[in-house]
Amino acid sequence: MSKIQLKAFAPPKICVPVMSESPEKVVEFCSMLAPLAPDCVEWRLDYTADLSEEALRYSLDEMNRLLPDETAILATYRTKYEGGEGDLLPVDYRILVEWLIVQDGIDLIDIELAQGDESVAQLIRRAKENQVTSVLSYHNFSETPDNVHLNELLYTMTLKKPDVVKIATMGINKSDYPRLAKLVKKWSSRNDGSLFIALVMGELGQMSRLEGEKFGSVMTFARVDKGSAPGQYTIEEVRNYLENASRDINKEV
Repeated sequence: MSKIQLKAFAPPKICVPVMSESPEKVVEFCSMLAPLAPDCVEWRLDYTADLSEEALRYSLDEMNRLLPDETAILATYRTKYEGGEGDLLPVDYRILVEWLIVQDGIDLIDIELAQGDESVAQLIRRAKENQVTSVLSYHNFSETPDNVHLNELLYTMTLKKPDVVKIATMGINKSDYPRLAKLVKKWSSRNDGSLFIALVMGELGQMSRLEGEKFGSVMTFARVDKGSAPGQYTIEEVRNYLENASRDINKEV
């Protein structure tokens, strides 16, 4: 059972990427991160040099030991096709993600839509069987597609019934963030149990990382030093914004 409770139209949970190439670096980074107590960390395994089960299990155990008990772990292997560093073949990607799903200490698992219908269906099913929250993801580092394409994506992804649908696109025009936010708000308002993470990367989409509560995005990503995507604020900046926004809402009520 995941440690983190995700809810639409509530302050988004803050997730910090762990992009360490070795178990020793994982320990170093998590020791520094622990006092900041993020809601979640995204363990980016595509940055990991040693993908042996022994090395990964050690890193996972150390993350769970060092981080607060309330901090959830989202395991992600981001392929180069989706903007990451990973070059595993599809069969090896599926083997790795299946292994991660059954490990104690993994709360959420990222599953790339680009891996294909069969792999996606199998991995979502395995995640449900093991009570791991599945995050079906789509990343576009070139543009924010038009509304027709975005609606098709949202329909296709929700149809596969993951726990969370994640869409991250690149902001090229000022209208990109408002467009995506409006569509995600509509889908989040259907009350059918679907949850969404929606982000517009780059300077033109930075407010998408702060205003998720307005349009139903349940999680945002923040950095400590190096970010995992363009436009990420620091965890302190995001937390301060969300706290101030919450106070303003309470004053209105």
